[in-house]
Order: sequence, then structure tokens, then C-alpha cells
Amino acid sequence: MKKYLYILGVVSLSLPLLLTSCNQDNEGLTYESETGNYTSFRQNALNYSLNGNENEVLIPIYRENTKGTETVDLKPVKSSVLSIESMSVSFADGENMAYAKIKANLDLMEYGPTYKVGLKLADASKVSTFGIDSITVSIGRTLTWTPMTQKGLFASEAMEDSWSVDVVKADQTTFYIVKDCYEKNFDIRFDVDKTGKVTVAAQKAWTHSSYGQVYVSGTGTYANNVITVALKHYVSAGSFGTFTEKLTIPAN
Repeated sequence: MKKYLYILGVVSLSLPLLLTSCNQDNEGLTYESETGNYTSFRQNALNYSLNGNENEVLIPIYRENTKGTETVDLKPVKSSVLSIESMSVSFADGENMAYAKIKANLDLMEYGPTYKVGLKLADASKVSTFGIDSITVSIGRTLTWTPMTQKGLFASEAMEDSWSVDVVKADQTTFYIVKDCYEKNFDIRFDVDKTGKVTVAAQKAWTHSSYGQVYVSGTGTYANNVITVALKHYVSAGSFGTFTEKLTIPAN
């Protein structure tokens, strides 16, 4: 493959770090205050991925005082796909943790996008200066993948070459991963939606001998078993340009 590509211009680029967090409960979380009656979320953001037909996420809420029962009201931010099961949570006697339950409408929830919903503790007086009174929950759906038995064909304008590739397909939708697409250990994912639009999110693609890690991103179309995308190849110092790349999907 030909890799004699040159930077077209020097620009300042930054790649966002995709941070994920686990839905972990901290049983020992406590608060110390004069009132002894503060409540709080554990964190202000949570990412979660639903598996299969799973359609709910439990969000822990903590209180400082464990004596007696207590009900805490919530203010949800409405979402057409995600909803909160109850406008309040109840703490049992002796417990410092209760759960708000978020329900997902799987009929409206597509694979690929991330859906967000917000929760806020209604009574601000029960949240300490160091407490967290709100949380944004981002929820997606987990994909499973199966290798296709036949080879695909990748034709690259950037590399001025074409070669056979191994393709992995999502079981739930028309998303494809090309294994070792431009370079070994660098897979490229192509997401095809219901209208035939193709999206390639920013991802590592190959290594330039002088500039190091090269990323690609772009959009395109899918028709007659062929994905055609305009992919921008770039590094932190600038861009090599945008090139037409084609992936022929194997029959099976």
C-alpha cells in the first residue's frame, strides 16, 4: 500500500477522549454534616450500555443518615426514549442507599446513538456543598459481532491500491468492522443507517513514518453492497486530505 502522503496544512486539532464509567455502587459512601440528613448522587455523569432486551438502569442515590425511612423527590429531564419510573426514591430503615430506575423504550432506541436523560434532587436544602445534586445518564445499546465467512474488497484512493479484507458484521444492525483495514491492529468501523447513509467516526487508521498516528473520519453512502465514503486522513499537525474509499461487502 502506498503511504507517501503529505500534510496539506498545519492546523490545531484535538481528539476528544471517550470516557466511560462503570455502574458501580459504593456501599461505604457517607456524609458528615451538622444536620446529618444530606443526600447526594455518587457522580454527576454515568455511561451505560444495555445488553439484549435489557431496558432499565438503576441509579444509586445516597443519604447521610441511615435511621428510619425517608422519601426523596426527584426532578427528571424528560426524554422521548428514556423515562424515570418514579418521581421519588425511598430509603429503608438502616440503609444509606436507594435507587432511581430509568426505563428505556427499546422500540424507539436505535443501535449506535447514545441517549441522555437527567435527574436532579428536588430539595436543594438536602444537598451539602460537597454533594452532587444532579446526574446526566447516557445510555446506548450493546452490539454483538459475527465474522463474515467471505472476504471483502477495500479500494483506497489514499493508498492508491486495493486489497481483500476480513469483515465483521453487527448482529443487530448494518454496522461493519474491517479488520486491519490500512494497517495491522487498526480496525475501521462503518455504520450504515436505514437510509443508506454511512458514518465513519474518528478512529485510528494507520501510522505515518514521520507524523505518527493517523486518524480517519467521514461520511458516505451504501448501495448495491458497496460502501463509498469520503475519508479525511489526518494527524495532530494537520490533514493529508480527503479521499474516496470503497468497501465491497461480502455476500456472507
